[in-house]
Amino acid sequence: MQNTPSALQIWFHRQSPPTIAITLGVIVGVIAGSLAVAVNMVNPLIVVGGVIGGLVGLYLLTDLQVALYTTIFTMMVLPFGTLPFKLGFTPTLLDMTLAVVLMIYLLQWMRRQRQMLLLTPIHLLIGIYLMWLLITFALGLRHAPLTAQIARQFAETLLAISMTFLLVDALRNRVYLRRLVLVIIIGAGLQAVITIFLYILPDDTANAILNQLSRIGYPAGYVIQYIESNPALSERAIGTWIFSNSLGGMLAVAAVITAPQVFSARPVIKQRWLLLIILGL
Repeated sequence: MQNTPSALQIWFHRQSPPTIAITLGVIVGVIAGSLAVAVNMVNPLIVVGGVIGGLVGLYLLTDLQVALYTTIFTMMVLPFGTLPFKLGFTPTLLDMTLAVVLMIYLLQWMRRQRQMLLLTPIHLLIGIYLMWLLITFALGLRHAPLTAQIARQFAETLLAISMTFLLVDALRNRVYLRRLVLVIIIGAGLQAVITIFLYILPDDTANAILNQLSRIGYPAGYVIQYIESNPALSERAIGTWIFSNSLGGMLAVAAVITAPQVFSARPVIKQRWLLLIILGL
């Protein structure tokens, strides 16, 4: 079934070559002029980041799977990253990618690209848990005032848990599942390399590198952690997760997903030696 051309496509095909050239020239000029003004008014890095982020965002809007894989990869590599500027509040990169995933998914239902929600028995328990969270949150408001930060954190919690419904419905295809496993393995392997690299560096050097991430919402100051918070004891591996226990939990889950691939008849990465290296890391 062919897609019906939009009004813009129809208008574009009806124009003469000189009109098209002039139109494109004006559009390019306006964009270039706007970027030049923005570079002079704000930090050039923010402008470059905004342009790259905008292009990435537009690409994510074209495919639910791409947006979903980007969310998983972002969670594993830069879980606490935020936009370098405020939009009334400072959304995290995970907030943005999750919002894109949810928007595309809802649009697919609105356009009737999806006709039936795929559920599993475990979703009943998850639904009960969500209702329990809502009830306890409402009861808790009698004892403490609602702040913007609490409301945001609670909304993020509900959204994260609700993603279990979307994930099962969106990843019903074997190909999609294999790609998801591949993204998890690559993301965990990259995080492991970053973590080991920062761990073997001198503490002050590693801390200086991590402080560069403060531009995208990461904590500044001395962020290196030690056992029992005692610099005389061994350093904790934190990577870009900042919290060592959270990092260990993520890598443990990734290891459980990676290990069976080493013995699989059709692994997502054909080079088993590479899988062994990633698992070893």
